[in-house]
Amino acid sequence: MKIRNLLVSGFSLCVLGAIPQPAEAQFFKKISNMLETVDKALGGDASKSNTNTEKTANDAPQTGITVNGIHQATLYDGKTTMKCPVVTSNTKVISVDVSPSIYVNMASYSDGVAFVKVDKKCFFVDTLGNKVLDYNYGLPFMREYPRFYQGVCPAKKGMARNMSLIDKTGKVVMELPVYDCTNFVDGVAAGFISVQKGYSKVTKVVYFNTKGEPVYNNLIEEVKFGNLETPRPLCEGLAAHYSYSKQLYGFRDENGSLVIAPSYSKVQNFNDGLAAVQTASGKWGYIDKTGKMVIEAKFSSEPGPFSEGYAVVEKRDGSKCYIDKQGNIAFDGLRDASYFHNGKAFVRLNNSARYSLALIDKNFKVVSEFHTNLNSLPLEDAVSYSGDDILISNCFVTDMGDMILGAERLQSHFSDGLTYCVVWQEGGKSICGCTNRKGELVFIFKESEF
Repeated sequence: MKIRNLLVSGFSLCVLGAIPQPAEAQFFKKISNMLETVDKALGGDASKSNTNTEKTANDAPQTGITVNGIHQATLYDGKTTMKCPVVTSNTKVISVDVSPSIYVNMASYSDGVAFVKVDKKCFFVDTLGNKVLDYNYGLPFMREYPRFYQGVCPAKKGMARNMSLIDKTGKVVMELPVYDCTNFVDGVAAGFISVQKGYSKVTKVVYFNTKGEPVYNNLIEEVKFGNLETPRPLCEGLAAHYSYSKQLYGFRDENGSLVIAPSYSKVQNFNDGLAAVQTASGKWGYIDKTGKMVIEAKFSSEPGPFSEGYAVVEKRDGSKCYIDKQGNIAFDGLRDASYFHNGKAFVRLNNSARYSLALIDKNFKVVSEFHTNLNSLPLEDAVSYSGDDILISNCFVTDMGDMILGAERLQSHFSDGLTYCVVWQEGGKSICGCTNRKGELVFIFKESEF
């Protein structure tokens, strides 16, 4: 929109009733000529320049522009049209005998395939939507769905005593001596084994690689009680490790050597050189990679991870603030906040302004504001990152918060170039399937007609 169009529309509200009709026509003709000259002086299209108009609480949302130096993001607000994934002529259809939006559950891709559960039927599909393997094995209790890693996946057939490793054809590659085991993480899985001890049997935890070979023999220990925990990933060279005998967490390296002895009730992964840990007192603090407590355990609520020099912590009154690596408050008075990523962080400002959701930079200055506040969802749950992808609530956004692609339900970040989503249509109907980054549904699940 050119400057003359913007200003003439504004002038019309002020002078329409004050100028007689013939004079009004002459007046606007002069104004139009004057603003034509202004447009040319500014290079033609003034919409390419930052707008510096004042906004009020009653203004209609203006998106895709800059107001007073702050970007107005096009995050979905229930009124703005969301760019949703669409069916194309190349979309593959997978027929199912149930309502997909209710009964289809799908995990993220790993090793080129993803686990799908349709009511009581389970199978793996590739990135084209071709069924690779019917999964006729038991599902783990209270753990993530089975996942392939380097061509193998742990599985247990019916009433079989022990677990096996299967390949993508369903062939048993190797029998395992464990009666329960996790998925592989960084090439290592954990399992429970039953061994004879005197006149009775005890449970021990063991670790093995994708060839079924034992690893981390120094971490084998007797299990007092508790569920099997999936190994934590290596983060900055260390992985959180749970000791079943001590029922405490420590940290190990990639070889399984304990670098930080199990001493904490709960721990987060290392990030930005520090890890949040919960001590026996129930309070949280931060340790470095030597195990030294560098920020004292004084936080009653679990804090956020450090990222780009700052972490989000909660005060006793429920407000949030950013602290630096010395434990000093760097920015205070927030209703909610997310961790920094590529120099920016999503926050909810602690005021009654309409634009309560904003994006700030490392100087804690607002650089973008949003016409929605997602009040029902904490930012730690609403905002997540994966590489350069930013997912906020149900929508992928740019680094300034503008919508790229969204759906009523998004499964997760892209893996192998796809993510599962549910798109609602008019009349209460829905489309469920996997979309690529272009917003093209590669394949969908559709209830069979008969």
